Amino acid sequence: MLSSEARHGKPHFIYMAETDLSVDNGPGINEREFVDVVTRNWPEEVACVAPAPLYPENYLNPAVHYVASHARKAAAYPRYLVSAVRTVRRIAREHGTAAIAFRFGATPVLPYLFSRMRGPRVLLKTFAPHAALGPRMKLGPIRGFLGGLLKPAYRTVVRSALAADTVSAAYRDWICDRYEIDRERIAVIPNGANTELFMPGDATTSRRALGLDRYDRVVGYVGTLSSIRYLDLLIRCVHRLQGEGRTALVLVGDGPERGPLESLARNLDVADRVVFVGSVPYTTVPEYVRAFHIAVDLTSVEMQIGGRTVLSSFSQKIPQCLACGVPVVAWRCSDTEFLLEEDVGEVAAFRDEAELTGALQSLLARSAHERAVMGARARTVVEARLSAVRVAEQRLDWWRASVPPSGGPIREAQS
Repeated sequence: MLSSEARHGKPHFIYMAETDLSVDNGPGINEREFVDVVTRNWPEEVACVAPAPLYPENYLNPAVHYVASHARKAAAYPRYLVSAVRTVRRIAREHGTAAIAFRFGATPVLPYLFSRMRGPRVLLKTFAPHAALGPRMKLGPIRGFLGGLLKPAYRTVVRSALAADTVSAAYRDWICDRYEIDRERIAVIPNGANTELFMPGDATTSRRALGLDRYDRVVGYVGTLSSIRYLDLLIRCVHRLQGEGRTALVLVGDGPERGPLESLARNLDVADRVVFVGSVPYTTVPEYVRAFHIAVDLTSVEMQIGGRTVLSSFSQKIPQCLACGVPVVAWRCSDTEFLLEEDVGEVAAFRDEAELTGALQSLLARSAHERAVMGARARTVVEARLSAVRVAEQRLDWWRASVPPSGGPIREAQS
């Protein structure tokens, strides 16, 4: 039996999230926000499928079609694949589904299987495979081996997909160059923020509650402590700022670089001003962000495109911090130009420690009133362009434009 939307000729979609939505970090948060918005606003148009939650106390959505959990373990993956295929095919039969959208998880196996089957065409959401296939990323031996082994499957899925979206213009150029596909098949849809969770608040109250009121100014970062975040340069900047009041750097999150970063802070004699918070529950993150005078996100990837190197910055943390009314400092590239254009932050030349220090000094030198005005403007920008709802609307519009009207032929993708 077809849904009411399908009966009236509006396309029906399935969204398959391979990541466990209940995990409180990484891609699971991005997926959780998208699934939440979709199940609230377009339940008749999109059916969401996801692995059964390992942490239902963190997230459990009764509108989601849950399948067997892979529990992030290789031994459980085959059972997950079988359960997912059966569930997706059942929903497709019931709703007359036009297309199935995937975000690549640990492997491209599931979208590859559906790209080889007869039935609904494949769409790719937040397609960003540089971490698996980019030559400049540091991969472990197992991950590197699997990435090479799965390259043909990635290529098959990408070249046969009906359409895809990615997080930045640089990423789109890299995908089109690598896979030799037309630009019109790739939409640029940035990461957004949950504006109901990430909201402005009383910064003084937050600093007091978190024990950060002993500092004059707080510069903060939220996310994984890894090499592509350039946190070593940020710690060096804090060292440069020693003579300008008691300025602290607060790092919220954990990761493989924590040990070396702690050693660096000790060696520079700023360990008392670099606070390693560690991992915190997702719902606690906004409280930390509101405590920041300035947020910094230097997440970036250098991409080789046609013999030139292009910088891409696509962190979800930038809109989250702006949504809390906190200005952001980032590396200068096409993805971050809006920070200057909208006067909601500063940018610095990639890996330029002196310029990064200058960007921090520029924002810290502003009066409390000037920062408050900037923060209000940042919130307005996110609500207009980067809220989770607005980003989901863009994606749904892209999906609808990529499938034919009811009864029409499906546009042929490049094979």
